[in-house]
Amino acid sequence: MPIDPKDIEISVITTDVDISDFECGDREWESEIADFLRENAFAEQSIGLNKTWVFVKEAECIAYVSLLASSLEPEKDDAIPSFDYPNAPCVMIGRLGVKTQYQGDKLGRMVLAWVIQQASDWPIGVRFLTLQVDSKNKRARGFYEKFQFQRIQGLSKGSDRFMMLDLYAPGESPTIE
Repeated sequence: MPIDPKDIEISVITTDVDISDFECGDREWESEIADFLRENAFAEQSIGLNKTWVFVKEAECIAYVSLLASSLEPEKDDAIPSFDYPNAPCVMIGRLGVKTQYQGDKLGRMVLAWVIQQASDWPIGVRFLTLQVDSKNKRARGFYEKFQFQRIQGLSKGSDRFMMLDLYAPGESPTIE
C-alpha cells in the first residue's frame, strides 16, 4: 500500500536518527546501499562530500538519498546536450535506498520526485541529475529509465552504468503522489 507523504518527515541526517536496522536486501548492491547509510553517510556529510536526507515515518528511517555536486562534460558523450561551457552543472544521486519492508510501496518514486523537485528549486544552476547503477541491477535500471534517465555510454565503466536526467528536457517529471 503506498505511503502517504504527509506521514513522512524529511531531514538531513544527524546522529539522532536511528539507522542501525536499515536494510535494503541481500544482493551485493543492496548491502552496499545499506552499509553506506550506516557506516559512511554522516561522516562524509560532516566533511562536505555529500548531503544525506532521511525519510522518517514514526521514528523509523524508511528511505534515504545522498546527493553531491558534480558536472558533466558534453564532449564525453553525444547524449549530453552541448553548451557554450565546457562543463554542465549537475547533482549526482550518490545513493538512494528504501528499507526492505517498504519496497514496492512507491516510496522510491516519492524519494526521486522529491530529489527532482529540490534540484529544480535550488537557487543555483542545476541542469542534470546523474547517478551510477550497477549494470546487473535490472530493477534499478528500469526504475530510473521510467523517469527518462538515459545511459551515458562514454562515462559508463566496468559494471557501472552512468545515467542522467535532463531537468530542462521537455516532458513530465514525476510528482509526489
